Amino acid sequence: MAHEPDADRPLVSVALAAYNGERFLPQQLDSILQQTYRPLEIVASDDCSADATWTILCDYARRYPRLVRCARNASNLGCTGNFAKAMSLCTGAFVALSDQDDLWHPGKIERLVAAIGDADLVHSDARIVDENGELVHSSLRRYSALPVTRRGFGDVLACNIVTGCTAMVRRSLVRRAQPFPGSIPHDMWLALAAADGKGIRYVKDPLLDYRQHDANAIGAHAAEGARGLRVAAGTTWTGFLARQQELYRRNRDNLRRIAQESGAALTPAGFAHLRDQTEYYSSYFEKRLRLRAFLYYARHFRSMRGKKTVLRGVVDLVLSLVGEGSERGRA
Repeated sequence: MAHEPDADRPLVSVALAAYNGERFLPQQLDSILQQTYRPLEIVASDDCSADATWTILCDYARRYPRLVRCARNASNLGCTGNFAKAMSLCTGAFVALSDQDDLWHPGKIERLVAAIGDADLVHSDARIVDENGELVHSSLRRYSALPVTRRGFGDVLACNIVTGCTAMVRRSLVRRAQPFPGSIPHDMWLALAAADGKGIRYVKDPLLDYRQHDANAIGAHAAEGARGLRVAAGTTWTGFLARQQELYRRNRDNLRRIAQESGAALTPAGFAHLRDQTEYYSSYFEKRLRLRAFLYYARHFRSMRGKKTVLRGVVDLVLSLVGEGSERGRA
């Protein structure tokens, strides 16, 4: 097939982050080359791979010199840094994010371009497959209980609804989202920036096969479902509180880092919401009754609950009032 981009339609770049991906990379590249909506370019960034990844990328760049461009990092940037590098090299109006080990359905780019409208980001459902391409689940959304209908800034802050390999963004969003904070995944940061900007759209159909194997950087996670409270609580209430405290400490620290590293990229309203939720997690370590934290959780109950069951959400609501307080001096 010809590989000239469609000049009369918006130009789409594909940003591919690669690292030791020789096993599945050729299949993924071939699936991108077979798109019904021809991309302007495939920009691949190799993060110091120790296998044949770089050789494979160079071979595709030689075979498709007007389509495939590849760059190799001088030092390992990690997943978020590598994606940020690949996206920064793209020149299309839209940037579709690509992992190195999935399989795109032929109409993926075409469907995303048709659905994005005036939003900053569009993402889709995906089929989950194993390393051999065998179906594990027909819907990532249902498998992971992603609340994709809740797309506000606070919703994404509490529970990332966007899986990067399913997403396409405006290049203007990529520029506005710089610098990418190292404390959260790149797809969550893009989703936050989009929710803080022109919004997020969703395509309910699966547009790729999301491959799960022993070398996934993140991968899909099954929802806890109705058993969520019992699984989270473990064997003792003390153990549950200890895990809850560690989760809140991690959330608090991550939000503080986001504010320090990239808070300037947010609107005043987005930054205020980030600050309020940081204060909520910080207040968990105070010994007094925390009415303000309780009211904050109650007001944003749906987004704060995220993928958890209603029962688990109610437990967290109570904990927002009484807390644990053992870190009062270090918060």
